[in-house]
Amino acid sequence: EKSLQIFSNAASTSDSSTASTPQPDAFCETPTTYSGGLTVTGIAKYEYRTNGNGAINGTPNPIRLAEVVVYNSSGSIIQCGTTASSGNFSVTVPNPATDFKLQVNARISNTLTKAYILNNPTDMDHHFISATFSGTSAVNLGTLTAPADDTLEGGAFNILDQILSANLYLEAQTASCDSVFLNCSPFTGTPLVKVFWSKGVNPGTYVNQGAISYFVTTSRELYILGGSNDDVDNSDTDHFDNSSIIHEYGHFIESV
Repeated sequence: EKSLQIFSNAASTSDSSTASTPQPDAFCETPTTYSGGLTVTGIAKYEYRTNGNGAINGTPNPIRLAEVVVYNSSGSIIQCGTTASSGNFSVTVPNPATDFKLQVNARISNTLTKAYILNNPTDMDHHFISATFSGTSAVNLGTLTAPADDTLEGGAFNILDQILSANLYLEAQTASCDSVFLNCSPFTGTPLVKVFWSKGVNPGTYVNQGAISYFVTTSRELYILGGSNDDVDNSDTDHFDNSSIIHEYGHFIESV
Protein backbone atom coordinates (compact mmCIF):
# COMPACT_ATOMS: atom_id res chain seq x y z
CA GLU A 1 0.00 0.00 0.00
CA LYS A 2 1.39 3.35 -0.99
CA SER A 3 1.69 6.06 1.63
CA LEU A 4 -0.71 8.97 1.40
CA GLN A 5 0.82 12.33 2.08
CA ILE A 6 0.50 16.05 1.71
CA PHE A 7 3.16 17.63 -0.45
CA SER A 8 5.24 20.55 0.78
CA ASN A 9 5.32 23.79 -1.15
CA ALA A 10 8.70 22.86 -2.57
CA ALA A 11 7.42 19.58 -3.97
CA SER A 12 4.21 21.08 -5.30
CA THR A 13 6.08 23.71 -7.30
CA SER A 14 8.91 21.48 -8.50
CA ASP A 15 7.10 20.78 -11.77
CA SER A 16 5.46 23.50 -13.85
CA SER A 17 2.61 21.16 -14.79
CA THR A 18 1.03 21.68 -11.36
CA ALA A 19 0.59 25.42 -11.97
CA SER A 20 -3.06 26.40 -12.35
CA THR A 21 -2.72 29.13 -14.98
CA PRO A 22 -5.52 27.75 -17.21
CA GLN A 23 -9.05 27.92 -15.84
CA PRO A 24 -11.94 25.48 -16.35
CA ASP A 25 -15.08 26.57 -18.20
CA ALA A 26 -17.55 28.55 -16.13
CA PHE A 27 -20.26 26.49 -14.46
CA CYS A 28 -23.60 26.66 -16.33
CA GLU A 29 -25.62 28.49 -13.67
CA THR A 30 -28.74 30.04 -15.20
CA PRO A 31 -31.55 28.07 -16.92
CA THR A 32 -33.20 29.61 -20.00
CA THR A 33 -36.99 29.76 -20.44
CA TYR A 34 -38.37 28.62 -23.82
CA SER A 35 -42.00 29.29 -24.66
CA GLY A 36 -43.48 26.17 -26.24
CA GLY A 37 -40.25 24.29 -25.68
CA LEU A 38 -39.69 20.55 -25.40
CA THR A 39 -39.11 18.80 -22.09
CA VAL A 40 -36.10 16.49 -21.99
CA THR A 41 -35.91 14.03 -19.11
CA GLY A 42 -33.73 11.15 -17.99
CA ILE A 43 -31.68 9.79 -15.13
CA ALA A 44 -27.91 9.87 -14.71
CA LYS A 45 -26.03 7.10 -12.90
CA TYR A 46 -22.50 5.85 -12.48
CA GLU A 47 -21.06 2.37 -12.14
CA TYR A 48 -18.44 1.67 -9.51
CA ARG A 49 -16.24 -1.12 -8.22
CA THR A 50 -16.43 -2.06 -4.58
CA ASN A 51 -12.90 -3.45 -4.42
CA GLY A 52 -10.46 -1.32 -6.40
CA ASN A 53 -10.03 -3.09 -9.74
CA GLY A 54 -12.49 -5.85 -8.80
CA ALA A 55 -15.94 -6.64 -10.15
CA ILE A 56 -18.35 -3.86 -11.08
CA ASN A 57 -21.13 -3.45 -8.54
CA GLY A 58 -24.45 -4.61 -9.95
CA THR A 59 -26.45 -1.49 -9.06
CA PRO A 60 -25.20 1.89 -10.36
CA ASN A 61 -25.39 4.91 -8.06
CA PRO A 62 -27.28 8.11 -8.97
CA ILE A 63 -25.21 11.05 -10.13
CA ARG A 64 -26.37 13.61 -7.59
CA LEU A 65 -26.64 17.41 -7.98
CA ALA A 66 -24.35 17.49 -11.01
CA GLU A 67 -24.28 20.03 -13.82
CA VAL A 68 -26.49 19.39 -16.87
CA VAL A 69 -25.78 21.29 -20.10
CA VAL A 70 -27.51 21.15 -23.48
CA TYR A 71 -25.66 22.15 -26.67
CA ASN A 72 -27.10 22.88 -30.12
CA SER A 73 -25.60 21.60 -33.37
CA SER A 74 -23.24 24.60 -33.46
CA GLY A 75 -21.82 23.73 -30.04
CA SER A 76 -23.45 26.66 -28.25
CA ILE A 77 -24.99 26.18 -24.80
CA ILE A 78 -28.78 26.53 -24.95
CA GLN A 79 -29.79 25.20 -21.53
CA CYS A 80 -28.46 24.65 -18.01
CA GLY A 81 -29.68 22.44 -15.19
CA THR A 82 -28.67 20.01 -12.46
CA THR A 83 -29.52 16.45 -11.58
CA ALA A 84 -31.65 15.74 -8.52
CA SER A 85 -30.42 13.64 -5.58
CA SER A 86 -32.07 10.71 -7.36
CA GLY A 87 -30.03 11.36 -10.51
CA ASN A 88 -33.15 12.44 -12.41
CA PHE A 89 -33.00 15.53 -14.62
CA SER A 90 -35.54 17.60 -16.56
CA VAL A 91 -34.74 20.54 -18.83
CA THR A 92 -36.58 22.49 -21.51
CA VAL A 93 -35.13 23.10 -24.98
CA PRO A 94 -36.34 24.94 -28.10
CA ASN A 95 -38.86 23.18 -30.36
CA PRO A 96 -37.95 21.61 -32.72
CA ALA A 97 -34.84 19.98 -31.28
CA THR A 98 -32.32 19.30 -34.03
CA ASP A 99 -29.13 17.40 -33.25
CA PHE A 100 -28.95 18.61 -29.67
CA LYS A 101 -26.57 17.09 -27.13
CA LEU A 102 -27.28 16.80 -23.42
CA GLN A 103 -24.24 16.45 -21.22
CA VAL A 104 -24.02 15.54 -17.52
CA ASN A 105 -20.75 16.89 -16.18
CA ALA A 106 -18.67 15.71 -13.23
CA ARG A 107 -19.10 19.10 -11.57
CA ILE A 108 -21.18 20.41 -8.68
CA SER A 109 -21.67 24.04 -7.71
CA ASN A 110 -24.10 24.85 -4.92
CA THR A 111 -23.96 26.52 -1.52
CA LEU A 112 -22.61 23.37 0.16
CA THR A 113 -20.37 21.78 -2.45
CA LYS A 114 -18.28 23.21 -5.26
CA ALA A 115 -16.15 20.56 -6.96
CA TYR A 116 -14.89 19.96 -10.49
CA ILE A 117 -13.38 16.63 -11.63
CA LEU A 118 -10.93 17.61 -14.39
CA ASN A 119 -8.62 15.64 -16.67
CA ASN A 120 -5.33 17.47 -16.01
CA PRO A 121 -4.03 20.89 -14.93
CA THR A 122 -3.08 21.83 -18.51
CA ASP A 123 -6.35 21.19 -20.35
CA MET A 124 -8.79 21.70 -17.43
CA ASP A 125 -11.45 19.64 -19.26
CA HIS A 126 -14.21 18.21 -17.07
CA HIS A 127 -15.39 14.62 -17.28
CA PHE A 128 -18.89 13.92 -18.57
CA ILE A 129 -21.41 11.54 -20.09
CA SER A 130 -23.73 12.60 -22.90
CA ALA A 131 -26.56 11.72 -25.29
CA THR A 132 -27.75 13.29 -28.54
CA PHE A 133 -31.38 13.76 -29.51
CA SER A 134 -33.76 15.38 -31.98
CA GLY A 135 -37.53 15.68 -32.14
CA THR A 136 -40.67 17.77 -31.97
CA SER A 137 -42.19 16.27 -28.81
CA ALA A 138 -41.07 15.46 -25.30
CA VAL A 139 -37.88 13.39 -25.13
CA ASN A 140 -37.01 10.77 -22.52
CA LEU A 141 -33.33 9.86 -22.74
CA GLY A 142 -33.71 6.97 -20.34
CA THR A 143 -30.69 6.16 -18.18
CA LEU A 144 -27.30 7.67 -18.96
CA THR A 145 -24.62 5.62 -17.22
CA ALA A 146 -20.98 6.48 -16.59
CA PRO A 147 -19.17 3.12 -16.91
CA ALA A 148 -16.67 1.54 -14.53
CA ASP A 149 -14.77 0.10 -17.50
CA ASP A 150 -13.96 1.24 -21.05
CA THR A 151 -13.86 5.08 -20.76
CA LEU A 152 -14.07 4.65 -16.96
CA GLU A 153 -16.04 7.87 -16.47
CA GLY A 154 -17.65 6.15 -13.51
CA GLY A 155 -14.37 6.78 -11.70
CA ALA A 156 -14.71 10.55 -12.13
CA PHE A 157 -18.30 10.55 -10.89
CA ASN A 158 -17.40 8.35 -7.92
CA ILE A 159 -14.76 10.89 -6.87
CA LEU A 160 -17.35 13.66 -7.20
CA ASP A 161 -19.92 11.73 -5.17
CA GLN A 162 -17.44 11.01 -2.36
CA ILE A 163 -16.79 14.75 -1.99
CA LEU A 164 -20.53 15.46 -1.92
CA SER A 165 -21.07 12.71 0.67
CA ALA A 166 -18.28 14.10 2.85
CA ASN A 167 -19.81 17.58 2.82
CA LEU A 168 -23.30 16.27 3.58
CA TYR A 169 -21.85 14.31 6.50
CA LEU A 170 -20.00 17.34 7.86
CA GLU A 171 -23.12 19.49 7.52
CA ALA A 172 -25.25 16.97 9.42
CA GLN A 173 -22.70 16.28 12.18
CA THR A 174 -21.96 19.95 12.94
CA ALA A 175 -25.49 21.36 12.53
CA SER A 176 -25.86 22.25 16.24
CA CYS A 177 -22.26 22.15 17.35
CA ASP A 178 -22.19 25.86 18.23
CA SER A 179 -24.77 25.20 20.96
CA VAL A 180 -22.67 22.39 22.46
CA PHE A 181 -19.01 23.33 21.96
CA LEU A 182 -17.39 26.69 22.45
CA ASN A 183 -16.22 28.31 19.20
CA CYS A 184 -17.56 25.47 17.05
CA SER A 185 -18.85 26.69 13.69
CA PRO A 186 -21.41 24.58 11.81
CA PHE A 187 -20.12 23.43 8.43
CA THR A 188 -21.75 25.44 5.64
CA GLY A 189 -19.68 24.46 2.62
CA THR A 190 -16.35 25.12 0.94
CA PRO A 191 -14.86 27.12 -1.89
CA LEU A 192 -14.24 25.36 -5.20
CA VAL A 193 -11.99 22.31 -5.13
CA LYS A 194 -10.41 21.19 -8.39
CA VAL A 195 -9.68 17.47 -8.60
CA PHE A 196 -7.45 16.11 -11.35
CA TRP A 197 -7.97 12.53 -12.49
CA SER A 198 -7.60 10.66 -15.76
CA LYS A 199 -7.94 7.01 -16.65
CA GLY A 200 -4.56 5.26 -16.58
CA VAL A 201 -2.65 8.35 -15.43
CA ASN A 202 -0.40 8.51 -12.37
CA PRO A 203 -0.35 12.15 -11.17
CA GLY A 204 2.78 11.38 -9.19
CA THR A 205 4.69 11.99 -12.43
CA TYR A 206 3.78 15.69 -12.12
CA VAL A 207 5.88 15.94 -8.96
CA ASN A 208 8.54 13.28 -9.62
CA GLN A 209 6.89 10.71 -7.36
CA GLY A 210 5.70 7.14 -7.67
CA ALA A 211 2.10 6.00 -7.95
CA ILE A 212 0.22 8.18 -5.49
CA SER A 213 -2.74 10.46 -4.84
CA TYR A 214 -2.01 13.76 -3.14
CA PHE A 215 -3.14 17.24 -2.16
CA VAL A 216 -1.16 20.33 -3.19
CA THR A 217 -1.13 22.84 -0.35
CA THR A 218 -0.29 25.93 -2.40
CA SER A 219 -3.05 25.59 -5.02
CA ARG A 220 -5.45 23.54 -2.85
CA GLU A 221 -5.90 20.96 -5.62
CA LEU A 222 -6.44 17.21 -5.38
CA TYR A 223 -4.70 14.69 -7.61
CA ILE A 224 -6.23 11.21 -7.68
CA LEU A 225 -4.38 8.15 -8.98
CA GLY A 226 -5.96 6.77 -12.15
CA GLY A 227 -3.46 3.97 -12.79
CA SER A 228 -0.05 3.99 -14.45
CA ASN A 229 0.97 4.04 -18.12
CA ASP A 230 -2.65 3.58 -19.28
CA ASP A 231 -2.99 0.44 -17.13
CA VAL A 232 -6.12 0.42 -14.96
CA ASP A 233 -6.42 -3.36 -14.54
CA ASN A 234 -3.17 -4.35 -12.85
CA SER A 235 -1.70 -1.10 -11.52
CA ASP A 236 -2.79 0.69 -8.35
CA THR A 237 -5.77 3.03 -8.75
CA ASP A 238 -7.72 5.29 -6.37
CA HIS A 239 -10.83 6.34 -8.30
CA PHE A 240 -12.83 3.66 -6.45
CA ASP A 241 -10.71 3.73 -3.30
CA ASN A 242 -13.06 5.89 -1.26
CA SER A 243 -10.84 6.08 1.81
CA SER A 244 -8.01 7.49 -0.31
CA ILE A 245 -10.32 10.05 -1.93
CA ILE A 246 -11.71 11.18 1.43
CA HIS A 247 -8.20 11.25 2.93
CA GLU A 248 -6.98 13.71 0.31
CA TYR A 249 -10.20 15.72 0.48
CA GLY A 250 -9.71 15.88 4.24
CA HIS A 251 -6.46 17.79 3.62
CA PHE A 252 -8.46 20.27 1.52
CA ILE A 253 -11.04 20.68 4.29
CA GLU A 254 -8.25 21.35 6.82
CA SER A 255 -6.65 23.84 4.45
CA VAL A 256 -9.77 25.92 3.75
